[in-house]
Amino acid sequence: MENKEYIVKTIIHAGTKIINFVPGTNVFFHFKTTKCDPQRTIIDDSKVMGNPMELVLGKKFKLEVWEVIIQKMALNEVACFRIDKSLQHIHLYLKL
Repeated sequence: MENKEYIVKTIIHAGTKIINFVPGTNVFFHFKTTKCDPQRTIIDDSKVMGNPMELVLGKKFKLEVWEVIIQKMALNEVACFRIDKSLQHIHLYLKL
């Protein structure tokens, strides 16, 4: 049986506080989405768009994996996540 990790987190800058998120929590964060190609082609970058992303946990965001990765982070943490493309709906986002 294959032992595959579908979400791999790498901490770039440690956070300051672990948070227990509850449904309905508003979170604001900056993100940069890249392909896993050698050039690290940028798909989306919230800083280029000028505003952080707002996500309300538990509201069935179309990319459910975002709720999962946000809840794996601490306050003020900077992290990189490698997400397996087999996860639900991620392939739709990567085609934009």
